[in-house]
Amino acid sequence: MKCILFINSRAQSFTKVQDPYCFNMKIFHFCFIMFFVSHALLAQEVEKDSVRQLDEVVVQSFYYDRPLQDVPLAYGYVTPKEFERFGNTSFVPVMNTIPGVRMEERSPGSYRFSIRGSTLRAPFGVRNVKVYWNGLPLTDPGGNTYLNMLDFNSVSEAEIIKGPGGSLYGAGTGGVLILKSPKAQYNESGVEVSSVVGSYGLVRYSVKAQTGSKKSNTTIQYNHQQSDGYRDQSKMGRDVLQIFGNYILDPRRTISTNIFYGDLFYQTPGGLNKAQYDQDASQARPAAGPNPGAVEQRATLFNKTFYAGLSQDYDWNEKWSNQTGVYGSFTQFENSSIRNYERKTEQSLGGRTNTQYKFSKGKLNFGAEYQHGFSPVNVYNNNKGQTGALQSNDEIISTSSTLFAQVEFNLPY
Repeated sequence: MKCILFINSRAQSFTKVQDPYCFNMKIFHFCFIMFFVSHALLAQEVEKDSVRQLDEVVVQSFYYDRPLQDVPLAYGYVTPKEFERFGNTSFVPVMNTIPGVRMEERSPGSYRFSIRGSTLRAPFGVRNVKVYWNGLPLTDPGGNTYLNMLDFNSVSEAEIIKGPGGSLYGAGTGGVLILKSPKAQYNESGVEVSSVVGSYGLVRYSVKAQTGSKKSNTTIQYNHQQSDGYRDQSKMGRDVLQIFGNYILDPRRTISTNIFYGDLFYQTPGGLNKAQYDQDASQARPAAGPNPGAVEQRATLFNKTFYAGLSQDYDWNEKWSNQTGVYGSFTQFENSSIRNYERKTEQSLGGRTNTQYKFSKGKLNFGAEYQHGFSPVNVYNNNKGQTGALQSNDEIISTSSTLFAQVEFNLPY
């Protein structure tokens, strides 16, 4: 018996060529329909079984603690898996996966971070964006953020709130960036060593030791990174030591410690015009008129920062809970630029507390944040990378305080 079936997909017509021993046409149609139906049911079963359930994304910023789709915010979330997708030498690729966020590295180790164009009027550094690290402010009272002091391995998750930060995070017109450190898994202990070697003198190595149990979680890591850069006067080097701990003292109380020390330097090659770029794209900014070039002035930035924070989560009962944290930081900063040499010492301290009350139809959050900073700033003439005559001597005191409250109501239906 021989039976051939041709299917014309455009006209949806069927043409049968049958030899004398072929089945009756009705029997053939019945067999074909049963064959089609059985395969369709089988395909549905296979498709149902092969569906992969994605992990639920729970938003913790704004103390919502609810799925991302239920949060009434312009919001972005960078998962630990997305951090693992990219190389660990820079934050730039992973942060740029979020729509509306633009991160750049104008020279190795020097970050720009913008949310919805928040740096249009001041295109250098981190402007109009409040940054938190493990629940405590990383942005100082004056609005400055040394985001480049953190190593890539210092962060495993990032939450980004686009636009005004709202009542819980002050008046950050650009938005809020919330960073979280990696934690050891339950009943996991070990030491991890990694290294990266690349072009333009890139060398990176890190050592991480961590241990986790039912009541404690501790991570200690050291990271070193250096590179010569593509352009002249674009070397960088960074050493970061970080200690993070999370300890459950009793069923109601959890204590967290957050400590890091960073030592960073990076050279700044400066900008080029089109003629200079066409001549040699790798050159540093040359001398122009009365201003010497970047190489001659040894344009370099030095930053040594120590940061320590302590926070507590406490649940009074099923309805009332509180999160309170304090921090302090100390920075020695020097910047040998083309026109001058700036040297300053920054000290800041602060704290944040939030109390939450859950009721049958919603939730109430209220609290306060306080920051205080003191910074003597001296600006000198730059004599080829050495301080010259004093130009200005200032003492800057910055204080920021915020009271906030947020209430949610669960409407029927």
